[in-house]
Amino acid sequence: MDELKEVKNAYNSIAERFLISRSQNIGIMGFQNREVEQPTMYSLVPNKLHNKKLLDLGCGPGIHLKEYSQRGAQCFGLDLSEEMIKLAQKNCPQAIFKVGSVYQIDYEDNYFDIVTASFLLDNVPDLNKAISEIRRFLKKNGQFIYSVPHPIIYMFRDSEKNKFVPSNSYFDTLPFYYNIARGGKIFPQFPRLLEDYINTFLDSDFKLVKFIEN
Repeated sequence: MDELKEVKNAYNSIAERFLISRSQNIGIMGFQNREVEQPTMYSLVPNKLHNKKLLDLGCGPGIHLKEYSQRGAQCFGLDLSEEMIKLAQKNCPQAIFKVGSVYQIDYEDNYFDIVTASFLLDNVPDLNKAISEIRRFLKKNGQFIYSVPHPIIYMFRDSEKNKFVPSNSYFDTLPFYYNIARGGKIFPQFPRLLEDYINTFLDSDFKLVKFIEN
């Protein structure tokens, strides 16, 4: 089974659990998404999005797109998971959704004003290939706004075994399998250093405008 198919199958299996944990203040599951990632992304995306085409890559159940739509954006969403897209269509019915991979997106060149990706790029095996495709359909002077888990969390890969001590080096970037949402379904994750993300984008002629670490 290829890596993207593993990711797709894992997210299909936990779609409902994912939506609940990321959108409802219930327990600690999804806390990082609800209380850290979502507010940070919302602060980076412009408040006024009227007449802007915005694509959310790895849109999941449409939590972020619902917010961007309320700001006036013409919203589009892409996700590998059919089950996530079904939830997104209910959560944000005014958006246009497609099932697909970040490696090959069926939109014309220079189409989007803003592209977002929340906790997606750490699930992508080939970062250069993904960035090349993003650059293709993003307008000149468009914005790509993304979040990734802080790489320090990958030092604690045994935390799922209730061992809250470092188990790996910060510089260990070997792929590993993760039990998503503690739902018993594992999928491959591709840890990278902050410099890997920043330098790959800079090498692809992106301009770094703002960087937030939290």
